[in-house]
Amino acid sequence: MPRAEAGRLIREEPSNQKEEPMTTFVTLYNFTEQGLKNIKDTVKRTEAAKKAAEAQGVRVKEVLWVEGQYDLVVVSESSDDTKATAFALQ
Repeated sequence: MPRAEAGRLIREEPSNQKEEPMTTFVTLYNFTEQGLKNIKDTVKRTEAAKKAAEAQGVRVKEVLWVEGQYDLVVVSESSDDTKATAFALQ
């Protein structure tokens, strides 16, 4: 059963293995001026970012390109809040 904690959704699923609970993060991004100039490469950059996230212990579950105040919504999860925050700020 999901539970909310400090604005985060924590989903703990039963498992036979001892795993740390994963915190789900929803991060909103805007393209920089340079990102807008290179918009055609956005899918390639997203795939590279997913690989970089995995290397840092963050799993990117979903990337949504949206219209409005923000350009991207990224749903990710990690058992380490510090690593997830560091990745989001890159």
